[in-house]
Amino acid sequence: MSNKKNKNKRIIKPTAGVPTPPAVMNRLSVQPHNRRSLDLTNWRNATRSAEGSAPRRVTLYDLYHDISTTDGQVIAVWGKRVEAITTAEWIFTDRDGNPVDEINELIDCVGFEDLLTVIIKSKAWGYSMAEPTFFINDNEQNEFSLYEVPPKHMRPEAGMIAYDPMSTDGINIREGIYAKTIMEFGKSNDLGLLLSAAMYAILKRGTTSDWAEFIEIFGRGIIDATWDGFDENQRLELAKTFQEMGGGGVIIRPDGTKLEIHQNTGNASGQLQDSFISKMDAYISKVLLGSTETTDSSKSSGYAQAQIHQNSDNRKHETDLNFVRRNLNSRFITVLKAAGFDTKGGTFILKSRTGLSLKEEFDLHFKMAKELKIPFDDDFFYEKYGMPRPKNYNQLKKAIQDSANALFEDKEAEEKDDTPTPSKVKKAKTPQNNKKELSVSPTFWKRMLVKLFQSAPTAMIGAKTCQCGETHTLNLSFKPKEFDIKSLAEAIDKAQGKAYLYSNLFYWNAENVINGFEEGWKNKEGVKLTDIGFDYGITDPKMHTAWETNLFRFSAGKAAYQSTEVNEIYRNSKSFDDFFRTLKKKFSSYENGVLVQPNKEYLQTEWNTANAVAESAATYYRLLEQRKTFKYWRYLTVKDSRVRPEHRLLHGLVFAWDDPVWDKIFPPNGWGCRCYIVPVMESELSAGELEESQNMVKAYFETEEWAKAKKSGFGINRANTKEVFTDSQQYSSTPEKVLKNVGQMYYDDWNLKPIQEMQAAAKTEFKEAESRDVIQDFYRKHKISTRKMMLKDYKGRELILEKNRLQGHTADNDIYGDRHKYLTAVEDVLKAPDEVWVNDEGSKFDSYVYLKFFKNAIIKVIAELTNTGDLEIRTWYNLALEDLTNKNKKLNDLYRHRRGLPVKK
Repeated sequence: MSNKKNKNKRIIKPTAGVPTPPAVMNRLSVQPHNRRSLDLTNWRNATRSAEGSAPRRVTLYDLYHDISTTDGQVIAVWGKRVEAITTAEWIFTDRDGNPVDEINELIDCVGFEDLLTVIIKSKAWGYSMAEPTFFINDNEQNEFSLYEVPPKHMRPEAGMIAYDPMSTDGINIREGIYAKTIMEFGKSNDLGLLLSAAMYAILKRGTTSDWAEFIEIFGRGIIDATWDGFDENQRLELAKTFQEMGGGGVIIRPDGTKLEIHQNTGNASGQLQDSFISKMDAYISKVLLGSTETTDSSKSSGYAQAQIHQNSDNRKHETDLNFVRRNLNSRFITVLKAAGFDTKGGTFILKSRTGLSLKEEFDLHFKMAKELKIPFDDDFFYEKYGMPRPKNYNQLKKAIQDSANALFEDKEAEEKDDTPTPSKVKKAKTPQNNKKELSVSPTFWKRMLVKLFQSAPTAMIGAKTCQCGETHTLNLSFKPKEFDIKSLAEAIDKAQGKAYLYSNLFYWNAENVINGFEEGWKNKEGVKLTDIGFDYGITDPKMHTAWETNLFRFSAGKAAYQSTEVNEIYRNSKSFDDFFRTLKKKFSSYENGVLVQPNKEYLQTEWNTANAVAESAATYYRLLEQRKTFKYWRYLTVKDSRVRPEHRLLHGLVFAWDDPVWDKIFPPNGWGCRCYIVPVMESELSAGELEESQNMVKAYFETEEWAKAKKSGFGINRANTKEVFTDSQQYSSTPEKVLKNVGQMYYDDWNLKPIQEMQAAAKTEFKEAESRDVIQDFYRKHKISTRKMMLKDYKGRELILEKNRLQGHTADNDIYGDRHKYLTAVEDVLKAPDEVWVNDEGSKFDSYVYLKFFKNAIIKVIAELTNTGDLEIRTWYNLALEDLTNKNKKLNDLYRHRRGLPVKK
């Protein structure tokens, strides 16, 4: 909104560059302040006069003026509050948030700074008055001068300005034209903060005066002079000598006289006076500022104490800013409107009220743009942070976008010495999607899920905070189970080399990575952050669910890839014996003591990665628990000969715990990375260390190692993404297609009993709810907020149920009319399910299907993993076994409810 056109509405149009004298000034008889010796009696009498039935503040304001212009502590402390107001970036905007140029011109003039000072002064003096005079300056811009009404002429309780300090007659400023031109700030019955500060200033002044007199008297030695006692002229000359000796200590005395100077040998050092004065200064600081350490530093003060006082100052400044802003919007706007300015719907605001430094603001804006994906205008960053816009901006912008698109499309991992990629093994032809003889050990999922959902590790006293350990211990812990090659060979032979996925392979892979993750998560060394009397552990079950799902997906993808390989071996073999020998070589790490196939290296690297990610994630969340104590984290390597040269660039670098850089470099940073993180207190940082770390990490981001790490699926903080293996680290370039096929593996593929047999074996009957009151009972029992409920399953997973979903699924209609009857079973199904399947009931392979068999019902609960890691209940119902003959298993009730990966059976 443009407001230049409103200049014609001005009421006051003085000559350009010459402000009109304030109307009030010409009618007052102003007298100077009375400076006199002060004591507590003067202070008490002045206070009583100001608080009397006929209040008079003349004496009190004389005292305030004397104190506020002569006491160094008062000047310094109050100056901090004034500076916080006058240095703030004020702006006037219309109702749409657009700056109003006409009024913003006034902000950039001396009069506006005087106005801010007068407003905040009302807190010190209790009350203040001011009259602005608007004019057009020589630069043809709006400006105003400010006349502050002399305090001794103010009569706050009557709303009047007295003609002279002692008069009872004056100008009523709350009526007529003056009500629109003179502003009042503060409260009429408030005597201000200086009332308390003045008492301490008077006591300090008296002590300082006494101390000065003491120094003058006893600071120099006592002169002991003698004369002969007969010659009076000799005595007079000697006395004259002492009077003229001056400060240099030169003495010229008559002959025949004797002189000695006795030095003061007493113990009076002035410590008592110094201590008293310091105490008075501290009281003044507390009265005017609320803290002491930001103005003076005591012998016992430290960084932490000073930081607390600094935070107190910041809160005080925030209060002052709000106070001034409200006065501008209620008092000054009224005067502006009367002067002809268009203020309708406008308001004075601060450009930044975050209380953050420029760097902190940048970090905040960076996170908003990157993590929250909030759209932003490039111009904002250029203007906010004073960045020069390049002349070829559009060209550079397009180049950056093209580069980002190229990186996004290029997902092939760079080969490394210890990087297991499918490209090293010749791929076979894509087999037919024929799923035969897919069986798995009945105890596998029970053992794996018990391990994965163990109680979170707690901090252990005396342990180290590490990510991969200070030594390369992963290989020592890696003990893969002996693979049953004969069982796999028989399954392949029975399927004639046409099965899409052999469960033997899936079982072996899943057990390996889950064991690796579990070992890293529970890490026996634990993590010690600080011994403060209690331990910090990980208590967020939804993290486990997300990682669990990721490991399932990876294991299924790898098993499908390996199944393709073994099928190709089978088809190319001349006989079963020839096939078995070849298969045995492939899955046996050593033959006659010689390594013949690097499959164990692949398996070991995957174990190491799962272990490192688990250890890293556990460390990350422990560090987060104590981020208030340890505000900074340091990146360290193990400092041995195997550390990558590029990682040496990161060794010792330290960043704030919430620095976005941790989203890129939080270990592990590549296959086999052994780097780790240690917490750092703010007091441990050296000068310039943070800035130097930022420069060093920028150098690392320019290295080829960093580029390779990003392409290989690193360069992320897996504790936040909840991924052990990213999409670029899968064994298939189309992992979603693999999971789609796995989702069509039914109960018979896993050698499970048909659904009728499962129900027939049930031992209990389900009792339906008789009343719809069960809906409210369920909500009250599991409510965690007004919009959500939370239940836990048999392994401690937290499942969320939205209130609107509960209401929708229990609506009294033809579709959900009887759904409330099974609400009482939901908790039982989750706590003690007979089967749990992971499949793609939703749009992704992240659905958890819980089944419980009763004699008279089969209750099914479906939950899905959200992007935030929450497991949300989508629906629940009683299975109706109606379509039992359809050859399409997707429609057949015997099959369609039991498919995917059985994680509990």
